[in-house]
Amino acid sequence: MKSQFPDLALLGWSLTGDFGGLTAYTTEKGKVVMFPRAPPLNPPSDAQQLQRDRLTEAANEWALFPLGTQQKWQQAARRASLRITGYNLWVYWHMSGDTATVATVSHQSGIDLVSTLPP
Repeated sequence: MKSQFPDLALLGWSLTGDFGGLTAYTTEKGKVVMFPRAPPLNPPSDAQQLQRDRLTEAANEWALFPLGTQQKWQQAARRASLRITGYNLWVYWHMSGDTATVATVSHQSGIDLVSTLPP
C-alpha cells in the first residue's frame, strides 16, 4: 500500500506501529510501508507470555538505572561500534545472562559495564 504520509520524514518523524486497522513501518530508505493489521488469532502460549514477562522485567530494571548508568551503556555500545543501543545490549544481557559479551564490550569501549550488572 502506498504511503499516505510521504512528508513525515521531512518533519523528522518515523511512522511505526499499529494505527487503527493498519500496521506501519519505515524502511531504511525512509519509505513508509503500511498494510492491514493482522492481530493474532490465538492467545499467547505460556512460553510466549514468559518471554514477554522477561522483556517487561528487563525494561523495568533499565528504567530503575540511574541516568549515569544508562548513559554508560549507551556510550559503550557506541564506542564499541555496535549496531544496537546500550538499552538493546542491556536487554540482550538480561535475556541471555551472557556476561562474557558485556565484558568484551566493556574492554573494547573502555567503559566498565560489568560492575553495573546485578549479582
